[in-house]
Amino acid sequence: MIYIPDLKLRNDLESKKIGERVTMQKAIIFGGTGMLADVSRWLIKNYSHTSVVARDVERLKLLNNEQPENNLKLVSLDYKNVEAVQELIKNTIKIHGPMDTVIAWVHSDAPHSVIAIFNEITDNQTESFHFFHIIGSGDHLKSIQSALSVSNQCLYHQIQLGFVVEDQKSRWLTHKEISEGVISAIKRKEEKTVIGQVEPREMRP
Repeated sequence: MIYIPDLKLRNDLESKKIGERVTMQKAIIFGGTGMLADVSRWLIKNYSHTSVVARDVERLKLLNNEQPENNLKLVSLDYKNVEAVQELIKNTIKIHGPMDTVIAWVHSDAPHSVIAIFNEITDNQTESFHFFHIIGSGDHLKSIQSALSVSNQCLYHQIQLGFVVEDQKSRWLTHKEISEGVISAIKRKEEKTVIGQVEPREMRP
């Protein structure tokens, strides 16, 4: 599926009622501040428990101040520390139960962390889960997925961030467009989603 940032689509998302919180469903999002802050807010509103993991302490504090909910866990963590990532996931599942939805946005300087996140969740719960893996416009989808040992336990979804072409000029997606596209992908649960466009490559900003 290709999600095209569009004013009509944006208005539709904003005007629709999200509905009641998903009963007893739990989510964990890595990289849940910055460009995905609105995704974290949506998860907090709709899931019975949400863990938000990010490196920026100040952005986590800002998110915490906005949310009166007690169904929220905020964790400041350096994704490059694989052992810390593994320990966090193990403790989160032990305390809050199995995860239903996992969103991972990890920069390319920490490629082993995505594998660690994936494997640790698989090893610590028997229940199935949705794994939404967010990648950049220049990443290669097949090579990334081949590094993950996807089993029947995991429903794997790729979300690739692209760019927008307007009046013969290209630009990167805004944080709002990215969050709207990711939320749409979570709702639709398509195997692959491209937000914006990734071709032609020479049009990349």
